[in-house]
Amino acid sequence: ETLVLLGPAGCEQERLAWVVHDTSPWSGYPFVKGTVAGLGAAPPLASPHGTMFLDLVSSARITTDEARALFDHRRGLRAVVAAVSTRQLDQVLGGRMIGARVIELPALAARAPEIPQLLARLLVEAGVAGGLATLTDVERRALCARSWPGNLEELRAAATQLAPYLTWGGVARAAPHAGLTRQGYAKTLRRLLGDHLRTRHGVRRPRAGGDRGERR
Repeated sequence: ETLVLLGPAGCEQERLAWVVHDTSPWSGYPFVKGTVAGLGAAPPLASPHGTMFLDLVSSARITTDEARALFDHRRGLRAVVAAVSTRQLDQVLGGRMIGARVIELPALAARAPEIPQLLARLLVEAGVAGGLATLTDVERRALCARSWPGNLEELRAAATQLAPYLTWGGVARAAPHAGLTRQGYAKTLRRLLGDHLRTRHGVRRPRAGGDRGERR
């Protein structure tokens, strides 16, 4: 059965395709990412089954003919296709998608009530043991109020950027662990939290006249 992941860029379609593969009867067989370089390349004879991930969202540079060739020559691989819309899917693969199972992946802006739960899990995955509890109420509201145009990928990146700050308790101590200067890391955090950085953790609001008011 062909599986279609329908949603905008940033919804971690490839990560989901891997989860589908790893929890399927094909988990012991190859996971093949469909690319132009893969045209005509057959999977190993000892592994006639597996999963082919064809990404029409972030890899839209491939032509319609190339996408069709990849789909038609998958040689026993189950297809997982990521597309932005049913229109794109029809334009590229047409009748090949008849009977396919569709999973819709809404943009994060349409899933606002889920953002706290998603952020909590991503913070734990980023190494913040306390998860969402390590943020103040004001910081949580600032993060949940964002539109997140980059969807889940942007939210995951934010959790990774926040992890040193929440783990080490301040900008000055956390910046080296983020691979940034203190000023650079403070700028990154202000982009996420606005002026809601905790003054007790090493950053205060900029002063009038251009002094950013950073302190250790």
